[in-house]
Amino acid sequence: MDGNVRNSPWDWYKGPQKATRSIERAPRLKQRVSKIIALREFCSRREAELLISRSEVIVDGVRTQQGTKADFDSEIQIGKIGGLIWLQSKSTVALNKPRGYVSNLPLHGEVEAFSLLDVSGLHFPSMKKQSKTENDARQLSVCGRLDKNSRGLIVLTQDGILARVIVASDFVLKTYLVEVESVVTKCDLERLNGPCNFLTDVIRPIRVRLLAPSLLEFVLREGKNRQIRRICDQMGLNVVDLMRVRLGKSELGSLPEGSWRTVSKLEGDALKEPRSFRHRVSRL
Repeated sequence: MDGNVRNSPWDWYKGPQKATRSIERAPRLKQRVSKIIALREFCSRREAELLISRSEVIVDGVRTQQGTKADFDSEIQIGKIGGLIWLQSKSTVALNKPRGYVSNLPLHGEVEAFSLLDVSGLHFPSMKKQSKTENDARQLSVCGRLDKNSRGLIVLTQDGILARVIVASDFVLKTYLVEVESVVTKCDLERLNGPCNFLTDVIRPIRVRLLAPSLLEFVLREGKNRQIRRICDQMGLNVVDLMRVRLGKSELGSLPEGSWRTVSKLEGDALKEPRSFRHRVSRL
């Protein structure tokens, strides 16, 4: 491994790093600066647009504006006070969602899991000069939804990169405890661990262990809508209870149902750590 490549996802703060092969293979056509920053996994594209609107981004020595395009291998710098500190101070929380709550986008009469959070005790940094805590807290994105009848760990964050890593990557393993109505046979277990189709798609391999006669542990690399329930239904197993207990290295632990806790920077970095964070974005 190249000695100039660091493992920590926040090592970009120490200065510019050498270009990587993934960057060298990128298309040579000019692209929006915000897209380049997002492709280098420094922050999300939306966050990059905010930084640009606040004049915190310099490309090849020139302070850039929204809509500006540049070469992919351009030197990009981010202001320390208004940019880097803002990005590093974004809030992330872990919530133990009870049954009966929807993860987001509630319909009429439904209750959103967000309502369980007491946002008064959280710090929500904003790029706006004047902002209300409630509005800024609403920027929390749900990373990996649970259906209304399921319970357990969900993560809500303002960190765009963390949200994308949890939702879109296949290295953040998602662990569930699933109780079914009947006794699970050896044949059932072999089928659950074998090739499996989900609707019209072939899903990534899943790992299933038998913990008790009617209790299973599912470890998934992806989380399609009601995936476990539908797979069990295809195999004649009626799900009685479904609880997510782990996302990557973040565990539900002894967090009481309906309660939440803040996720430390160290824990958030651990979720992102397996990725190759090899940025060419430096601080001013």
